[in-house]
Amino acid sequence: MAPKTKVEEVGAKRQREEQDQEPTSEENQQHTNGKSDDSSEPATKRQETDEQPKEILEEGRIYFLYRPRVGLEDAHSLSDVQRFFIIMSPTSREGAPHRLIPIGKKRLPDPTKRERFFGFVQATDKKLDNLTAGLEAKEYETKTRGTRRTEAARALGEGVYKIYDHGRDSRLVYELEVPQEPGDVQEDFSIKKTGSYIISVKNPEAANPPNAGLGKNQRADYPEDKKKEFEGTPGGYSWISAQDTSLLDFNGCELVLIASKTDISGELDGKPAADGEWK
Repeated sequence: MAPKTKVEEVGAKRQREEQDQEPTSEENQQHTNGKSDDSSEPATKRQETDEQPKEILEEGRIYFLYRPRVGLEDAHSLSDVQRFFIIMSPTSREGAPHRLIPIGKKRLPDPTKRERFFGFVQATDKKLDNLTAGLEAKEYETKTRGTRRTEAARALGEGVYKIYDHGRDSRLVYELEVPQEPGDVQEDFSIKKTGSYIISVKNPEAANPPNAGLGKNQRADYPEDKKKEFEGTPGGYSWISAQDTSLLDFNGCELVLIASKTDISGELDGKPAADGEWK
């Protein structure tokens, strides 16, 4: 199950393509106590629909990683995995940060089961190296077990992604480039050659189910103009589509991925025409 590639190699393809870019760094903040739960049914401002894609909202590169449990060098099953991560690196919005997003259940949702998994933005940074620095190997001392070691996160793959307006919801789609075809390791994490997910963002003021989600002091602290996007009903919507992808730029942004169709032919290659229709 365990790939040998370490986190230090994450983003190598992006760096080769964008050697001329040198964004400024920001403080790397991490929230590690959030819990994920897939039992609740999010009430969203935009619901599922079969309408065709309308407009590209954001595009960039996507990376998949996992970290083995403490004391293990590699994972041989999901029970050996401490956390599964997605890194989203926008290229279509100038100044947008890279985002580190842990996903609940330690894998992607299975489209054959229409699964929905929760995640949150753990950290953001303008430089990918700064973001992944927190995923390197580290040792620490404990009173009962002495020195403990957490291995570096392992890279599972990378590719390209788009978030687009799908009418009454927003969709995250990706295509894997490295490796060119998913192997057994990628299959263990439900990483296919291509994937499509309904993506919704949680209102930080909305209540979480018991023992699920981030604590109030860990949730995104949106400015007033962003908070207004959740308005519309008394108390506001609990979930909205990722129509404004900058909501994902805030640490503590809670989100849900709902597995959609597996055939996304044309969704990554298509371009919106001047009238906004997908071509």
